[in-house]
Amino acid sequence: MNEEMKRFVEIDVDTIEEKSLTDMQKQKIRKNARTKKASNRTWKKVVTAAVVSLVAISGSVYALPTIASQLPFVENILEKIDPNFVPKNYVALATIINQVESSNGIDIMIENAVYDGTTLMVAYAIHSDKDLGEQPLIDTMFDIKGATAATGASSLEKSADGFYTGMIKMTPTFNKELDVLQIIWQPEKISNPDTNETFEGDWSFTFTMDTLPGKSEHLKITSTDDQAKIQINKVNYTDLSTVIQYEFNIDPAIMKKHPLSSIHFVKAIDNHGNEYEIHDNGGAISEDGHGFDWSFALYNLPEDVATVTLTAEIFYVSQSGEITSDMRELLEPITVELNR
Repeated sequence: MNEEMKRFVEIDVDTIEEKSLTDMQKQKIRKNARTKKASNRTWKKVVTAAVVSLVAISGSVYALPTIASQLPFVENILEKIDPNFVPKNYVALATIINQVESSNGIDIMIENAVYDGTTLMVAYAIHSDKDLGEQPLIDTMFDIKGATAATGASSLEKSADGFYTGMIKMTPTFNKELDVLQIIWQPEKISNPDTNETFEGDWSFTFTMDTLPGKSEHLKITSTDDQAKIQINKVNYTDLSTVIQYEFNIDPAIMKKHPLSSIHFVKAIDNHGNEYEIHDNGGAISEDGHGFDWSFALYNLPEDVATVTLTAEIFYVSQSGEITSDMRELLEPITVELNR
């Protein structure tokens, strides 16, 4: 067993503290889940040139298919991540990746991943003797072949001394549905937001991910009021999640006054009265207020759920920053019949 893997295996996972997402983190995730694009839906990459000091770094990658049999590492680590952020059956459906890269004294391990046809979820861990802070920041998201756009959210927390656990969710947009994703992840630096210290490195991962089998149902359910029109277009069912896709149009007068406005579903109640957390995947919106490619996921819906009543909220946002209660307005609920 290589040294990088030994460092992971020797960690006592029972000492890792479970932490829930704070209100600030949840708001940050919601902010990251929104993206604003022009109506031509083009994908643009911005490259920033910077002068940096040269550092000596080295990287190595290992595929470790036997680690799961040596230690129930994945299951134990995922128990430490906020359960509201991960579906209950994630472990049962996820594909084992077990790749470790070591660079500049920092080990990054991709444990496993799953793709439900809408969102890619990847569980990973970091180990280092360096102080990365309570909530380290990684500068790079996944590069998925064929994606024309993407939104994402992540959770990364210090779980024990020198050990960090995280989950990245990324929702790519494609011109056509893909059965297999080809994924590259090449982080270049990790930052400690508490001290503003940055650690450069050369980590590089490449892996593929099959799409979970599922069923799709095309719908056309609309709701209109004075501020906006919402239309639910599709529901995707898999064993991992129920994903609802929608689009909307916000009154141009509102967009002129609040150009960063958007609509998010914030409440879901089934026909038994049970409420579910909304996992917002975000989407794109044009300057005239047309929101497209928006979706959200519901986890752990029982088989006997026949309908869900969904409540959306319009966010009146003029500029980036904190969203306060006076900037929100609830819209009329929409009931969706589920035909799984």
